[in-house]
Amino acid sequence: MSERIVNPTRAQALFQEISRWVAGGETSYARQMGTFPLVIARSEGPFLYDEDGQRYIDYCCGYGVNLFGHNPPWLVETVFQTIRTMGPHFAFPHRLYAEVGERIAAFFPSIEQIRFANSGTEAVMAAVRLARALTGRPGLVKFEGAYHGWADPVCVGWGPSDPEARAPESAGVLPEAVAHVWVCPFNDLEAVQACMEAHGREIAAILVEPVLGSGGLLTPVPGFLQGLRALADRWGALLIFDEVLTGFRVAPGGAQALYGVRPDLTVLGKILGGGFALAAFGGPRELMRPVAEGRVVHGGTYTGSPTVLAAARAVLDRLQEEGATLYAALAERTERLAQGIESAMRAAGLVGHVRRIASMLLPVFGTAGSEGVRTYRELAALQDAPRYRRFCELLVRHGIFAHRFPLGRWFLSAAHTGEIVGESLERIARACMDLAREAE
Repeated sequence: MSERIVNPTRAQALFQEISRWVAGGETSYARQMGTFPLVIARSEGPFLYDEDGQRYIDYCCGYGVNLFGHNPPWLVETVFQTIRTMGPHFAFPHRLYAEVGERIAAFFPSIEQIRFANSGTEAVMAAVRLARALTGRPGLVKFEGAYHGWADPVCVGWGPSDPEARAPESAGVLPEAVAHVWVCPFNDLEAVQACMEAHGREIAAILVEPVLGSGGLLTPVPGFLQGLRALADRWGALLIFDEVLTGFRVAPGGAQALYGVRPDLTVLGKILGGGFALAAFGGPRELMRPVAEGRVVHGGTYTGSPTVLAAARAVLDRLQEEGATLYAALAERTERLAQGIESAMRAAGLVGHVRRIASMLLPVFGTAGSEGVRTYRELAALQDAPRYRRFCELLVRHGIFAHRFPLGRWFLSAAHTGEIVGESLERIARACMDLAREAE
């Protein structure tokens, strides 16, 4: 990515200039996962436009943030009006605190009080800190394949062979930072039970993504989330749902509404901010008391600014207005897109299938199905990662952008109309044919 390109396009030349000043040419570790960079100039609806004027139908949607598409006029105007009257930031309480908090609680009955944060990573860490303070215990149970941000205490997965090895997932994460974290297989309730039997009196919380987003859209088997709830209750631990991805995505009330399990603490983000840097964590008033009283420290210069909360209020009001109609339309278009991708695979002679839930999907190459797959490791073994990455690069050539992480996910937005889905399938079919020809 840092090598000089002969006769670069405008976007390539700009990326080289960006890379002079910004480490890696970006401010996240996952945005440029291909052989060439994209530098985006503007966005609108389901589209991204790069610095060369090329248009891409976007199925990344800001990593799932933009449920209503890019740059919706009603959202932009709401934010502009708020800035005109309140300014972008002044670091004091304002009426939008209550207005957004009340709306969140209406969607999530498990939440009586909320605290605002700037990112999902920050909100997760605040919820973990709160759980440790409430229980007086250091331990945390998390699940292989789950993503809870990049902070040290959750940046850990399984070692090569030993679940107790706790291999940090980044250089610079000290072993002692993850010494009190146990990693279990998702959907393996017996493993969690065994972990709790061995360490339950040390465990402050069970932290779980109810649907593994970066774990291949792995959904919970019947009884798994209910079992986690029971184990947390038995051992006096808290159950934390990380719904940064699933909140307002799989259902208006998140995965806890979809699966009928109430956590103690909930973490929200992505869709909540409508494209602005906003996350939140919350729960019953009694559990939030240590935060309210300042015994558990949480803060930040920019938390709860008028700008981001104006966006959140607009998003939540739109969700309340459109409700079931919006989610039904998203599910129908997602199903159509998934079935069309599978048809394109078959027509090109490619072996593959598409995993999907709500308005998220993931093409999988190398196997015709993943029924019966329960754990992250099982699912990861099915995906032909090099072929998937190449597929995403070919899609860019045909005017479609999808995240190149092999177990990531595609997102649909309200701006992905039936017409856009139809156009996408034509382009995807051509990319599948190109991929098949390369394998000949």
